[in-house]
Amino acid sequence: TVRRATTITIVLLSIALAINYREVEKMYERMVTQRDRDLECFNRSNEEKDKNNLDCLKLHVPFIGNFHFACRLIIAAFALICYVNSVHGEFVFDDTEAILSNRDLNLETPLADVFNDDFWGTKLSSKQSHKSYRPLTVITFRWNVWFAGGLQPFGFHLVNILLHVAASLLYLEVCNKLLGACRKRRTTSCAFLAAFLFSVHPVHVENVASVVGRAELLSAICYFIVILMYIKCCDAENCSMLMILWLLSVAALSGCAMLFKEQGISVLGICIAYE
Repeated sequence: TVRRATTITIVLLSIALAINYREVEKMYERMVTQRDRDLECFNRSNEEKDKNNLDCLKLHVPFIGNFHFACRLIIAAFALICYVNSVHGEFVFDDTEAILSNRDLNLETPLADVFNDDFWGTKLSSKQSHKSYRPLTVITFRWNVWFAGGLQPFGFHLVNILLHVAASLLYLEVCNKLLGACRKRRTTSCAFLAAFLFSVHPVHVENVASVVGRAELLSAICYFIVILMYIKCCDAENCSMLMILWLLSVAALSGCAMLFKEQGISVLGICIAYE
Protein backbone atom coordinates (compact mmCIF):
# COMPACT_ATOMS: atom_id res chain seq x y z
CA THR A 1 0.00 0.00 0.00
CA VAL A 2 2.81 2.39 0.87
CA ARG A 3 4.58 1.68 -2.40
CA ARG A 4 1.38 2.16 -4.40
CA ALA A 5 0.67 5.46 -2.65
CA THR A 6 4.24 6.60 -3.20
CA THR A 7 4.13 5.64 -6.88
CA ILE A 8 0.82 7.46 -7.42
CA THR A 9 2.23 10.55 -5.70
CA ILE A 10 5.31 10.50 -7.89
CA VAL A 11 3.23 10.09 -11.06
CA LEU A 12 0.99 13.01 -10.13
CA LEU A 13 3.97 15.14 -9.23
CA SER A 14 5.66 14.25 -12.51
CA ILE A 15 2.57 15.24 -14.47
CA ALA A 16 2.43 18.56 -12.64
CA LEU A 17 6.10 19.17 -13.32
CA ALA A 18 5.70 18.27 -16.99
CA ILE A 19 2.84 20.75 -17.33
CA ASN A 20 4.52 23.60 -15.48
CA TYR A 21 8.15 23.03 -16.37
CA ARG A 22 7.77 24.38 -19.91
CA GLU A 23 6.43 27.63 -18.50
CA VAL A 24 9.47 27.87 -16.23
CA GLU A 25 11.73 27.31 -19.24
CA LYS A 26 9.96 30.04 -21.19
CA MET A 27 10.36 32.44 -18.31
CA TYR A 28 14.03 31.51 -18.04
CA GLU A 29 14.54 32.08 -21.79
CA ARG A 30 12.86 35.47 -21.59
CA MET A 31 15.10 36.44 -18.68
CA VAL A 32 18.20 35.35 -20.59
CA THR A 33 17.13 37.25 -23.69
CA GLN A 34 16.38 40.36 -21.69
CA ARG A 35 19.70 40.15 -19.90
CA ASP A 36 21.58 39.80 -23.21
CA ARG A 37 19.78 42.83 -24.59
CA ASP A 38 20.57 44.85 -21.49
CA LEU A 39 24.21 43.86 -21.67
CA GLU A 40 24.42 44.78 -25.33
CA CYS A 41 22.89 48.21 -24.73
CA PHE A 42 25.06 48.71 -21.71
CA ASN A 43 28.24 47.88 -23.62
CA ARG A 44 27.34 50.24 -26.43
CA SER A 45 26.54 53.13 -24.12
CA ASN A 46 29.67 53.16 -22.03
CA GLU A 47 32.55 50.73 -22.52
CA GLU A 48 34.70 52.23 -19.81
CA LYS A 49 32.23 51.42 -17.01
CA ASP A 50 31.48 47.87 -18.09
CA LYS A 51 33.54 46.15 -15.43
CA ASN A 52 32.22 48.31 -12.60
CA ASN A 53 28.55 48.02 -13.50
CA LEU A 54 28.35 44.47 -14.80
CA ASP A 55 27.98 42.99 -11.33
CA CYS A 56 25.21 45.44 -10.51
CA LEU A 57 23.40 44.45 -13.67
CA LYS A 58 23.62 40.75 -12.80
CA LEU A 59 22.06 41.40 -9.41
CA HIS A 60 18.77 42.19 -11.12
CA VAL A 61 18.51 38.60 -12.41
CA PRO A 62 20.13 36.34 -9.79
CA PHE A 63 18.37 33.29 -11.22
CA ILE A 64 20.51 33.47 -14.36
CA GLY A 65 23.47 31.12 -14.19
CA ASN A 66 22.08 29.22 -11.18
CA PHE A 67 19.46 27.17 -12.98
CA HIS A 68 21.66 24.07 -13.19
CA PHE A 69 22.57 24.43 -9.52
CA ALA A 70 18.87 24.72 -8.60
CA CYS A 71 18.12 21.45 -10.39
CA ARG A 72 20.93 19.75 -8.52
CA LEU A 73 19.70 21.12 -5.23
CA ILE A 74 16.12 19.93 -5.81
CA ILE A 75 17.21 16.41 -6.75
CA ALA A 76 19.61 16.14 -3.80
CA ALA A 77 16.97 17.43 -1.39
CA PHE A 78 14.26 15.00 -2.51
CA ALA A 79 16.69 12.07 -2.59
CA LEU A 80 17.59 12.90 1.00
CA ILE A 81 14.05 13.53 2.22
CA CYS A 82 12.64 10.29 0.80
CA TYR A 83 15.11 8.07 2.65
CA VAL A 84 16.23 10.06 5.68
CA ASN A 85 13.91 8.09 7.96
CA SER A 86 15.93 4.93 7.24
CA VAL A 87 18.85 6.18 9.36
CA HIS A 88 17.01 4.95 12.46
CA GLY A 89 16.63 1.43 11.05
CA GLU A 90 18.36 -1.69 12.29
CA PHE A 91 20.17 -4.46 10.46
CA VAL A 92 17.49 -6.53 8.70
CA PHE A 93 17.23 -9.50 6.34
CA ASP A 94 20.54 -10.02 4.49
CA ASP A 95 22.25 -7.44 6.71
CA THR A 96 22.42 -10.09 9.41
CA GLU A 97 24.60 -12.39 7.31
CA ALA A 98 26.59 -9.72 5.45
CA ILE A 99 27.24 -7.44 8.45
CA LEU A 100 26.64 -9.05 11.83
CA SER A 101 27.86 -12.55 10.95
CA ASN A 102 30.62 -11.53 8.55
CA ARG A 103 34.02 -12.16 10.11
CA ASP A 104 35.69 -9.92 7.51
CA LEU A 105 34.18 -6.88 9.26
CA ASN A 106 36.17 -7.71 12.36
CA LEU A 107 39.04 -5.23 12.37
CA GLU A 108 41.32 -7.93 13.72
CA THR A 109 40.77 -9.97 10.54
CA PRO A 110 43.58 -9.33 8.00
CA LEU A 111 42.47 -7.06 5.18
CA ALA A 112 43.83 -9.54 2.63
CA ASP A 113 41.12 -12.02 3.68
CA VAL A 114 38.51 -9.71 2.17
CA PHE A 115 39.90 -10.52 -1.28
CA ASN A 116 39.84 -14.27 -0.59
CA ASP A 117 36.27 -14.44 0.71
CA ASP A 118 32.88 -13.85 -0.85
CA PHE A 119 30.49 -11.05 0.09
CA TRP A 120 29.23 -12.99 3.12
CA GLY A 121 32.64 -13.76 4.59
CA THR A 122 32.89 -17.36 3.38
CA LYS A 123 36.00 -18.63 1.63
CA LEU A 124 35.54 -18.66 -2.14
CA SER A 125 37.03 -22.15 -2.26
CA SER A 126 34.35 -23.46 0.09
CA LYS A 127 31.38 -25.38 -1.28
CA GLN A 128 29.09 -23.26 0.90
CA SER A 129 30.32 -20.04 -0.74
CA HIS A 130 27.75 -17.90 -2.53
CA LYS A 131 30.52 -16.91 -5.00
CA SER A 132 29.42 -13.27 -4.94
CA TYR A 133 32.70 -11.35 -5.06
CA ARG A 134 32.40 -7.74 -3.83
CA PRO A 135 35.57 -6.98 -1.86
CA LEU A 136 35.46 -3.19 -2.29
CA THR A 137 31.96 -3.05 -0.81
CA VAL A 138 33.10 -5.11 2.18
CA ILE A 139 35.99 -2.68 2.68
CA THR A 140 33.52 0.21 2.96
CA PHE A 141 31.69 -1.79 5.66
CA ARG A 142 34.98 -2.12 7.53
CA TRP A 143 35.44 1.66 7.31
CA ASN A 144 32.02 2.09 8.90
CA VAL A 145 33.02 -0.22 11.74
CA TRP A 146 36.31 1.62 12.19
CA PHE A 147 34.76 5.12 12.24
CA ALA A 148 31.89 4.15 14.56
CA GLY A 149 33.96 1.91 16.77
CA GLY A 150 31.60 -1.01 16.25
CA LEU A 151 28.55 -2.27 14.38
CA GLN A 152 26.35 0.83 14.69
CA PRO A 153 23.51 0.73 12.11
CA PHE A 154 23.11 4.53 12.07
CA GLY A 155 26.42 5.10 10.28
CA PHE A 156 25.76 2.34 7.75
CA HIS A 157 22.36 3.76 6.81
CA LEU A 158 23.66 7.33 6.67
CA VAL A 159 26.37 6.38 4.19
CA ASN A 160 23.80 4.59 2.02
CA ILE A 161 21.61 7.69 1.87
CA LEU A 162 24.52 9.94 0.93
CA LEU A 163 25.57 7.48 -1.76
CA HIS A 164 22.04 7.55 -3.18
CA VAL A 165 22.18 11.35 -3.31
CA ALA A 166 25.50 11.18 -5.16
CA ALA A 167 24.14 8.58 -7.61
CA SER A 168 21.08 10.74 -8.34
CA LEU A 169 23.24 13.79 -9.09
CA LEU A 170 25.50 11.76 -11.35
CA TYR A 171 22.45 10.39 -13.15
CA LEU A 172 21.41 13.97 -13.87
CA GLU A 173 24.78 14.60 -15.54
CA VAL A 174 24.51 11.40 -17.57
CA CYS A 175 21.02 12.36 -18.78
CA ASN A 176 22.26 15.81 -19.74
CA LYS A 177 25.04 14.29 -21.82
CA LEU A 178 22.85 11.72 -23.52
CA LEU A 179 20.00 14.15 -24.14
CA GLY A 180 22.28 16.75 -25.69
CA ALA A 181 22.48 19.54 -23.12
CA CYS A 182 24.51 22.43 -24.50
CA ARG A 183 26.89 24.78 -22.77
CA LYS A 184 24.30 27.55 -22.52
CA ARG A 185 21.68 25.27 -21.04
CA ARG A 186 23.46 22.73 -18.89
CA THR A 187 20.25 21.04 -17.74
CA THR A 188 17.37 20.03 -20.00
CA SER A 189 13.82 19.50 -18.83
CA CYS A 190 13.84 15.81 -19.78
CA ALA A 191 17.12 15.25 -17.91
CA PHE A 192 15.75 16.95 -14.81
CA LEU A 193 12.53 14.93 -14.81
CA ALA A 194 14.42 11.66 -15.40
CA ALA A 195 16.88 12.36 -12.58
CA PHE A 196 14.07 13.52 -10.28
CA LEU A 197 12.14 10.29 -10.81
CA PHE A 198 15.34 8.32 -10.31
CA SER A 199 15.96 10.02 -6.97
CA VAL A 200 12.48 9.43 -5.49
CA HIS A 201 11.29 6.22 -7.13
CA PRO A 202 10.40 3.52 -4.56
CA VAL A 203 12.18 0.85 -6.61
CA HIS A 204 15.38 2.00 -4.87
CA VAL A 205 14.03 1.42 -1.35
CA GLU A 206 15.73 -1.94 -0.91
CA ASN A 207 19.09 -0.65 -2.14
CA VAL A 208 19.07 2.42 0.11
CA ALA A 209 17.29 1.23 3.25
CA SER A 210 19.03 -2.15 3.35
CA VAL A 211 22.73 -1.92 4.17
CA VAL A 212 23.71 -4.68 1.73
CA GLY A 213 22.20 -2.55 -1.03
CA ARG A 214 25.34 -0.42 -0.82
CA ALA A 215 26.86 -2.73 -3.42
CA GLU A 216 24.36 -1.47 -6.01
CA LEU A 217 24.82 2.15 -4.97
CA LEU A 218 28.61 2.09 -5.23
CA SER A 219 28.51 0.17 -8.48
CA ALA A 220 26.02 2.67 -9.92
CA ILE A 221 28.23 5.62 -8.96
CA CYS A 222 31.22 4.08 -10.75
CA TYR A 223 28.89 3.16 -13.62
CA PHE A 224 27.78 6.74 -14.17
CA ILE A 225 31.29 8.17 -13.79
CA VAL A 226 32.60 5.73 -16.42
CA ILE A 227 29.88 6.79 -18.86
CA LEU A 228 30.64 10.48 -18.33
CA MET A 229 34.37 9.94 -18.74
CA TYR A 230 33.93 7.86 -21.88
CA ILE A 231 31.66 10.49 -23.45
CA LYS A 232 34.33 13.08 -22.70
CA CYS A 233 36.91 10.91 -24.45
CA CYS A 234 34.64 10.52 -27.48
CA ASP A 235 34.13 14.28 -27.68
CA ALA A 236 37.89 14.93 -27.75
CA GLU A 237 39.05 16.12 -31.16
CA ASN A 238 42.65 14.93 -30.96
CA CYS A 239 44.31 11.94 -29.35
CA SER A 240 46.47 13.25 -26.54
CA MET A 241 48.13 11.96 -23.41
CA LEU A 242 45.25 13.36 -21.37
CA MET A 243 42.71 11.37 -23.38
CA ILE A 244 44.79 8.21 -22.88
CA LEU A 245 44.73 8.84 -19.13
CA TRP A 246 40.95 9.28 -19.30
CA LEU A 247 40.62 5.93 -21.10
CA LEU A 248 42.84 4.23 -18.52
CA SER A 249 40.65 5.74 -15.80
CA VAL A 250 37.59 4.36 -17.58
CA ALA A 251 39.10 0.87 -17.49
CA ALA A 252 40.09 1.22 -13.83
CA LEU A 253 36.67 2.47 -12.71
CA SER A 254 34.96 -0.26 -14.73
CA GLY A 255 36.95 -2.75 -12.70
CA CYS A 256 35.91 -0.95 -9.49
CA ALA A 257 32.26 -1.09 -10.54
CA MET A 258 32.61 -4.85 -10.98
CA LEU A 259 34.34 -5.26 -7.60
CA PHE A 260 31.54 -3.32 -5.90
CA LYS A 261 29.00 -5.61 -7.57
CA GLU A 262 29.44 -8.09 -10.39
CA GLN A 263 26.97 -6.47 -12.80
CA GLY A 264 29.16 -3.37 -12.93
CA ILE A 265 31.22 -4.91 -15.73
CA SER A 266 28.26 -4.34 -18.07
CA VAL A 267 29.21 -0.65 -18.24
CA LEU A 268 31.74 -1.60 -20.92
CA GLY A 269 28.83 -2.77 -23.06
CA ILE A 270 27.15 0.61 -22.57
CA CYS A 271 30.32 2.36 -23.72
CA ILE A 272 30.48 0.15 -26.81
CA ALA A 273 26.83 0.89 -27.57
CA TYR A 274 27.50 4.62 -27.23
CA GLU A 275 30.47 4.32 -29.58
